Amino acid sequence: MNQSLFQNIPHVVRKAALMLLVIVAYFLMMRPAREYYHTHAVWPLAAHWIDSGADTSTSLEPKSSKSFYLTFSMDETQKQIVYSPQAGFFWLLATLSLIFITLKWHYYLFLFILHLIFEGVVVAGLWAGAACSPLGFIVADFIISYLSPVISLGMIPTVLLYRNKGHQNINHL
Repeated sequence: MNQSLFQNIPHVVRKAALMLLVIVAYFLMMRPAREYYHTHAVWPLAAHWIDSGADTSTSLEPKSSKSFYLTFSMDETQKQIVYSPQAGFFWLLATLSLIFITLKWHYYLFLFILHLIFEGVVVAGLWAGAACSPLGFIVADFIISYLSPVISLGMIPTVLLYRNKGHQNINHL
């Protein structure tokens, strides 16, 4: 039993080192990239869309260097959503959790591509909300607040179940 424990130490140390590398890369590269994207792409576009939109009750207010509050009216009620770029906390948490499960790169690529798709839909929702209907803001808020975290964290049990099933084919059941 002790020999098995000592055999796994290099594997655990390797995964811990990879986790540390991911955390350092996230704080040194991803966060500044997300901040740059927000400051130079999303904020100017959103401000332009809101200024040129027909609804004068919609407003933007900076929250931080990589997020903002968007306030809009829907059915005579003021609503507020918080926008921040995808591939944030829940992406990092899911990525770090996946490191303990598997080191197969396609799961990480899938998770990152999902966040890019979510970001595209969120930005499209912001545009649709400013140009057409507040429903676009609702869709963007749903993705930011619910869908992205659930899908990110849902990857963990999904990969665990898939891995533990041994990739069984439906014909062999």
